[in-house]
Amino acid sequence: MTRKWKGLAAALIASAVVGAVALAADDETPLGKKMELVQAKHTVLLKSYRNAVGWKKAQKEAKEAADELVKLAKEAKPLGADAIKEAAKKEPKANQADWDGKMDAFMKEAEEFAKVAEKDSTTNVEAKKAYSKVVAPCSACHDTYRPDE
Repeated sequence: MTRKWKGLAAALIASAVVGAVALAADDETPLGKKMELVQAKHTVLLKSYRNAVGWKKAQKEAKEAADELVKLAKEAKPLGADAIKEAAKKEPKANQADWDGKMDAFMKEAEEFAKVAEKDSTTNVEAKKAYSKVVAPCSACHDTYRPDE
C-alpha cells in the first residue's frame, strides 16, 4: 500500500473515532438520551407510511409512536438548558423562549399526527403529509441547537 493510501486510511479512521466520541458524548446527556429515543420513534414512523399495505399494518404502531413522541417532547423540554447555553454562543436567537416555542410546536404537530394516524380512513399519503409537519419543528430546532449535525 502506498504512503498516500495509508495516510488517507489513517485520516478516515481518526475522523470516525472523533465522530463516534462526539456522538457518544452527546448521547450521555439527559437530553441526548431522550433524543435517541425520539430518533427510534422517528424511524418507526418513517417506515410506517412507505406504502399503503405497510401503512395499514403499521398504523396502530404509528399512533403509539406519535403518542410516545409527545411524551418524550414533554420530558425533553425542561432539559434544554445546556443546549441553549451552548447554542447561544453562536446563535443570538437561542434562548429559553425560542427553545420552548420549538418544543411546543413539535408536541403540537406530534399530537396532530397521532390524531391522523388514529383514523382508519387515513392513507399512507395522508400520513406522510401529516408527519412532514412533525419533522419541520425538529429541523428548525436542530438548525439552532445542533448546527454541527
